[in-house]
Amino acid sequence: MLEKGPQPQIYVLRCYQRLPLMFILSIAGRPGRITSLQFCFIPLLMVVSLSTCSWRLNPTSLGTTVVAVPGGEGGIEFGDMQYDASLGKVLVPAGGAATLDLIDPDTLEIKGIAVSSTGRQDLPGAHGEGTTSVTAAHGFLYATDRTTLQVHVIDPRLATIVGAAAVTSTPDYVRYVARTNELWVTEKSLEQIEVFKLTSGETPVPVRDGLISVPNGPESLLIDEASGHAYTNEPKVGVTAVIDVATRSIVAQWGNGCSAARGMAMDKERGYLFIACNEGKLVMLDARKDGRHIASENFGGGIDAVGYNPRLAHVYLPSGKSGLLAIFAVTPTPSTPTPGAISAPEPTPSPTVTDRLVRLGTADTAAHARCVTDDDRGNIWVCDPDNGRVFLIKDTFPPDKP
Repeated sequence: MLEKGPQPQIYVLRCYQRLPLMFILSIAGRPGRITSLQFCFIPLLMVVSLSTCSWRLNPTSLGTTVVAVPGGEGGIEFGDMQYDASLGKVLVPAGGAATLDLIDPDTLEIKGIAVSSTGRQDLPGAHGEGTTSVTAAHGFLYATDRTTLQVHVIDPRLATIVGAAAVTSTPDYVRYVARTNELWVTEKSLEQIEVFKLTSGETPVPVRDGLISVPNGPESLLIDEASGHAYTNEPKVGVTAVIDVATRSIVAQWGNGCSAARGMAMDKERGYLFIACNEGKLVMLDARKDGRHIASENFGGGIDAVGYNPRLAHVYLPSGKSGLLAIFAVTPTPSTPTPGAISAPEPTPSPTVTDRLVRLGTADTAAHARCVTDDDRGNIWVCDPDNGRVFLIKDTFPPDKP
């Protein structure tokens, strides 16, 4: 059986009779030695072979739409993409183009906000200079700038910078903590998170307010407002650190099973923490049960980020090595314990439910396409740094909510 997929083409050819086709190929590969009898049989064998082949629609491969980013010719070092529901925009830090791009998911219109001078273009798919991460709070955007070593305050209505605060070292991720009205900025070179309080007033400006030491990290940053915890990875020792946002102290460390843990996403309703492993693995931990390992799945390689759609219960994992995006479902697997011998009828035992990760399908992206986010319209967004563009993928798989 010959099957090739998923490919940019949605159709897959299946051939179930190999021998006639192999015979044709073998004699066709020896020009000058085909007898007249063999030549007469070739058309008949072709008909027999192709009659056993069929074309069918491949339902596990999603279509990809290309969205060109202004200034993307020659490539852009994209950063930590986000979606802000209050603005209804996809936030794309395009550090290599010196802009923060806001994409309208309905019209695909792009508004570029100048952030800093163009940064250098480093290794393909890696963070370069300029803005690489962004978060939203109080109607403003807060974006890191590796060129000027600042966090910029941006008014998206005016499309301009209205304030800034200096950071101690090269910034990586920035996240807003609503419980404490703070910005947390990860600084890997110093193994720390720098904390900024936001001032009151019409334009909340960040003011430095302390440091959180994260040995062997911090890699990525996720805030869970419901539990009052923040999560960051310590890739050198294979653990995920749990930080109490009120005390700013590490209260737990969970083994994550990654050789090199990278980005994170979370099902905040169920407390499931999804961790992307750079070597090519997706791990699911239960943050409500002290980081208990629930499931893991291998896929691709060169993985930096992971996305999650809570409405569909789908996880998105882009592989920069294979140029594919994998879509996983978080699917409950009920199983009923086998009752022992009983002398009288008793109630049927309640089923126990464990969740697992099931790969639903893939979508074609590109080499080094590693950053991902999703919106509230069922769209998946994946960056393509080598070609300075973004992929839009519609998740048409059915929801897997329990």
